[in-house]
Amino acid sequence: MGSVTANRTRRDDGEWSYKVMHSNDQSGEHLNLNFACKDEPLRPLISPWNIRTSNSADSSYSGIDWTAQCQNAEGKLNVQLTTANGMSFVSGVCNPQNPTGFWALLDILPALAGDTVVDLCVLEDLQIPKLNCRIRPLEKWTFELQGGNHQLFGYSLQGEGLPPTYWWVTETGDVALIAMTFSTYVLVERDG
Repeated sequence: MGSVTANRTRRDDGEWSYKVMHSNDQSGEHLNLNFACKDEPLRPLISPWNIRTSNSADSSYSGIDWTAQCQNAEGKLNVQLTTANGMSFVSGVCNPQNPTGFWALLDILPALAGDTVVDLCVLEDLQIPKLNCRIRPLEKWTFELQGGNHQLFGYSLQGEGLPPTYWWVTETGDVALIAMTFSTYVLVERDG
């Protein structure tokens, strides 16, 4: 059991700020992501962004804070992670396209209107680049609920080193269901 809360707001400069809080009650792991994206259909990340992880361990391994950014290097983008004490390393490389975060798909998918996307770089937990990701539309599912017909539009996300995930979007643009290898997320509440 666990939960995800994703808050996004439009900034004064027109870009988008995201705050994602992910909790896994079984393992005691918690992940907090703070990032911003450009106001473009594929929501490219804006450097820098912050990652905070914690778990139920009672030691120096109970959590870590990262600041991450993309740096241009010889025609490629290095994803660089830096700890609070200054230790820094490259967690992976993206081809020249700007990467996006997994949770930005909450906004990317409703805007696709059934289109396919190829050559996307998705950062898993905003840390590890997954290359050659593609989003493909699946079938449309019509169902009856409370006397009315409703539709869900399916999408799959796949890429190198990224297990397939399946997303179901409502006709109003809300992601209602995300199915992953070891997790399933169901929309319970939406503010605004």
